[in-house]
Amino acid sequence: MDFEQGTYGGPNFEWLPAAVRRARVVLRADDPAILTKAAAGGLGVSALPGFLADDEPDLVQLGDSESLPGVHLVIRTEVRRLARVRAVAAWTADILASRLDWLRRPR
Repeated sequence: MDFEQGTYGGPNFEWLPAAVRRARVVLRADDPAILTKAAAGGLGVSALPGFLADDEPDLVQLGDSESLPGVHLVIRTEVRRLARVRAVAAWTADILASRLDWLRRPR
């Protein structure tokens, strides 16, 4: 199973596009929750965010748990100095920082 917009090949997942090219893709979706439910239902193998896969006891993790890609907050130049935009960016950074141990936990 793969994402509809294409295979993610970013940090720690450089191997994934080549693996998908060799595989028979049976489902493409634009929502990781759909891929999670499909994998849990036995449709196939998928690269999933750990926080979604953790809720599916029938899924088995393959490989290591060191696949935490970077998070980038993209803000348009013309609004990046607005107080409300900076407040949301700071809040997002605080939330992610406060949950970093959870995001990095072994699966």
